Amino acid sequence: MHPSDTRFAQLLEGLDRQQIARSVARHGADAYDKCFSSWDHLLALIFAQLSPAASLRGLEVAWNAHAAAHPHLGTGP
Repeated sequence: MHPSDTRFAQLLEGLDRQQIARSVARHGADAYDKCFSSWDHLLALIFAQLSPAASLRGLEVAWNAHAAAHPHLGTGP
C-alpha cells in the first residue's frame, strides 16, 4: 500500500483482477465493448454503492473529482 492510495483503491485490493479478466474472457463480456469495459462497469457499480450521490450526474461528478486516481485503478473518466 502506498501512502497516496485512496480508500477506494484499498478496498479494491481485495479483488483478484486476473480472475475477473478470465471470467470476462470466458463469457465474452467485452466482445462488443468500445470504451466501457467490464472492469470499468464493476468499478462504477462499487463506487455507486459507496457514494452518497443521489443521481447519475452526481455520481459522475464524484467519480471525476478523483481523476488523478483513475490510471492507478486501471480505468478512466
